[in-house]
Amino acid sequence: MKWILFLLTTLSASTLLAQSPTTEELLRKSNPSMGRALTSNQSVRYIAVDYPGGRKRYFAGDEIVFKAKGQNGKIRDNIFAVTDSTVVFADFSEITNQNEFVEYRLDQIRKVYFMNGSGLAVQAGYLLPVAGVLYFVMDFFSPVWNQEFKGAPLQLRSSTAIVSGGLFGLGALCFKSTHKSLKIGNRNRLRILKTM
Repeated sequence: MKWILFLLTTLSASTLLAQSPTTEELLRKSNPSMGRALTSNQSVRYIAVDYPGGRKRYFAGDEIVFKAKGQNGKIRDNIFAVTDSTVVFADFSEITNQNEFVEYRLDQIRKVYFMNGSGLAVQAGYLLPVAGVLYFVMDFFSPVWNQEFKGAPLQLRSSTAIVSGGLFGLGALCFKSTHKSLKIGNRNRLRILKTM
């Protein structure tokens, strides 16, 4: 009996070891554009946003959200190419039926926005405030549609306010901690670097 268990564990361990992916495969799976750039033999230019405590890298094909000088709203687009001093975006024009290229110099970019955190924290930043508002509405207006409390006056209980306010506040905290906006200046720098 002991030999059978030993044989089964040895066979299962050998199959697990044979199927382990390489570092390059893991890199390409997690972020395709960064994996392609880091595992290729050629040097690739990328945008680096340096801020206290970290660095965010944007390669060609990645989506970037930023504000530029002279623009009111945010610009959200995929990077087409990175040159030595500019970032190039390609927008498809249906009128001319071809790509139109838009370039932004690095000194034109005022602010960069990105999400930093796990998927659970990012989603909690959106869902917890909605859950807090729904909890408040359902509990406050329960005499209107619940037959047990029919005719009871609408009243705000302290437990309802505490729970719904806590959900809303926790969602706001998750949103603020995962969504970063960096103003490009002294502490936050925007640079173009090369791999290798």
